[in-house]
Amino acid sequence: MSHHDAVGPDDRIVWLKISFDISQRSQELAWMFEENNHDIYQRKGANSGSVAVNQSAVMRIQVTGYQQNNPFRLYKIIQAGMVTVPHINPHKKSPKDRIFRYPPSPFKGQKYAMHLFENFSPPNPCGVSQWLPSKALRINTKGMWELYMYLTVRIYPKDHALSHLRIFRFDPELEVNNGSQDD
Repeated sequence: MSHHDAVGPDDRIVWLKISFDISQRSQELAWMFEENNHDIYQRKGANSGSVAVNQSAVMRIQVTGYQQNNPFRLYKIIQAGMVTVPHINPHKKSPKDRIFRYPPSPFKGQKYAMHLFENFSPPNPCGVSQWLPSKALRINTKGMWELYMYLTVRIYPKDHALSHLRIFRFDPELEVNNGSQDD
């Protein structure tokens, strides 16, 4: 495993790929977590309905803005935020039989549940923008969290009329383990 501030050649990269259509009516983001170009959403087993991520993986974010049947309009990501809400650990109790919860964040060096992401690249001609931080966002702690993510986007109409803001969101569950099926 490499130092937490740098991403090494042996690091596992988990991409959170989110997308929206500029003209969509809902605020829901389409989303997928990928590692090695494979969807890591669990569809079977005890952790069905969650995203399984390996401990020590590094997270990256890719946003794609679409516009169906129209020339692409520009957008700019103003703010992206994620809130991580820990689940109760069903296998561990703390002293005096109090229930043990996982820490507020699964990310190394993060003490709180709110994470802000800034400095996304401007969208390329296909509408893709990426968040590639100077420091690695390393997933460090085993456990399970609910994720709530929102994206504030300024949309610039193709005719250069007044821009407007849109808020998009999603809320999957994240499970961090050591890569074995028995976790």
